Amino acid sequence: ANPAGRFVSFSPEELLADVTLFEHLDAGEVDGLASQLEAKFLAAKDRLFEEGTQSATLYIVASGIVEVTRKAPNGVMEILGHVGEISLLTGSSYAVTATAKTACRVYTLPHQAIAPLLSANPEMALSFEASARRGNEILHRDIAAQANGALDDHGHMLRRIYAFFK
Repeated sequence: ANPAGRFVSFSPEELLADVTLFEHLDAGEVDGLASQLEAKFLAAKDRLFEEGTQSATLYIVASGIVEVTRKAPNGVMEILGHVGEISLLTGSSYAVTATAKTACRVYTLPHQAIAPLLSANPEMALSFEASARRGNEILHRDIAAQANGALDDHGHMLRRIYAFFK
């Protein structure tokens, strides 16, 4: 049975417009990314990804609730939005585990989808860096630093983004 009928529908373009990582893209660029999104349906308790694994994929939660946990004490938060931003941009391992708390519809976007955007507009990497830094700040600094390396000095994240896409 197709569970799609149980979910509120948002177009892929609407979902991408809500991701701060892509706030500086024009409509054509958003349409190009939207065409590369793949839908994935999760039942409650299905694992989206596990801490320490790598896939360089951004996951956009279209509906449902994803619980994000890490091995540190009190490392639980629930999200409706997107996860995997730092891995998408740098190829680093996930610093958290993401598990569906409810039935979810999630879109996946691999890092290869944004490579042409960086080739066409190298300045875009600066907005990607700012967005990834915001995402990194949400995590506890010590946990994120263990998984992603020290990211405190300005420009370090930008260098990692460029290195990953070259």
